[in-house]
Amino acid sequence: VIAIIAILIALLLPAVQQAREAARRVQCKNRLKQIALAAQTFHEQRNSLPPGYLGPVPVGSRNNNTNISTFQQIGVIVYLLPHMEQSTLEKQVRVLKLIDKTGPSWWRDAVSWQTAHYKIPALLCPSANPYGNELGTSATTNTFGPPGGNWGTLELWYFPHPWGTNLGRTNYVGCSGVLGMVPVDNGWYKYHGALGNRTKFKISEIEDGSSYTLLFGEHTGGIHVISDRDRHLFAHSWIGTGTMPVAWGLEGKEWYRFSSEHNDQVNFAMADGSVQTINVNIDVWKYRYHGGMEERGVTEGL
Repeated sequence: VIAIIAILIALLLPAVQQAREAARRVQCKNRLKQIALAAQTFHEQRNSLPPGYLGPVPVGSRNNNTNISTFQQIGVIVYLLPHMEQSTLEKQVRVLKLIDKTGPSWWRDAVSWQTAHYKIPALLCPSANPYGNELGTSATTNTFGPPGGNWGTLELWYFPHPWGTNLGRTNYVGCSGVLGMVPVDNGWYKYHGALGNRTKFKISEIEDGSSYTLLFGEHTGGIHVISDRDRHLFAHSWIGTGTMPVAWGLEGKEWYRFSSEHNDQVNFAMADGSVQTINVNIDVWKYRYHGGMEERGVTEGL
């Protein structure tokens, strides 16, 4: 009898685990949808999507140790808080929220720094553990590239532990396109997304179609294989991380890729508010085309 019971438990356990993960995936998609709908509500009120983040000026340049604290460095989630029943929290982020003005970074204001430690369950994927990171938590991310060049890249600035240990996290970040808002004469500019550094695009400007264009996606923060084991190195603060690019595809969970804990699938919210699930083995150029908003490379749905 004991042996039979043990066998039954062994058979039932995987089914129970699969059912629980299926429920978590549904909850994750619902949370992404709420974020996308918040962006649409923002658009209805302001006649544009919110900026992906308020990073360095001129747009397309990079942060450095001298200038990083002279730009606001807040991400898109800050602009969505009033539309996610978090108006009081948004008011406590006391930085200049204007796209065309610069001001001190969020971590230089004591109230904003304290506010950044607030934990928002609606920003977390139920399958992930964003508070299990080992190295640090993001202050900001930024894509940059040279004028007239044909390359660009992504930078991550973070607070190492213990300074960033208790910052509030997010598993959902905006999509900046293949890279993002590099200079207009850079070869990668035409592949920019609907959210980026100091952007204010209208949905009507998304030439590839809002139902085909990625707006938000899942991100684990960065899981790397080190010494033959997975190590969760980074996590994203909801106040600072605004966007991530799609340049490097979905095969892997490094900090520079969108990623999830959903068994080779990653959830994304589209610019029309719908949610799509993408397999990590998607053709990289198909994925890139869906990240951009006006390069007209999209020929079919995901």
